[in-house]
Amino acid sequence: MEQKVYSDDQKALAGAFLYITYHGELGATYGMIKPENRPEAEDAGICAKNAYHTSSSAVEKPKSAYSAALTTDLRGANRLARQAGAGAGRADLRSGAEHV
Repeated sequence: MEQKVYSDDQKALAGAFLYITYHGELGATYGMIKPENRPEAEDAGICAKNAYHTSSSAVEKPKSAYSAALTTDLRGANRLARQAGAGAGRADLRSGAEHV
């Protein structure tokens, strides 16, 4: 394995995964940063700022007014109606989009 040199800041905020490869050799993936350490690592310049990472300050998707079970049931009813319409020659029920 090659030897890598890291600063004290890098060592404090990042780590490595060690694993056995398919061929039975030791493998390593370096520079792994825990999600909770990412903002501090970005500020320290250890990793690039990432606009896509999630954090506790991220805006969460609003909760649906309908339960997951109801949504699933409505999708199934919609699908059955479209299938029945396809068999009856009704083009208005054969649209490919589900509206739930």
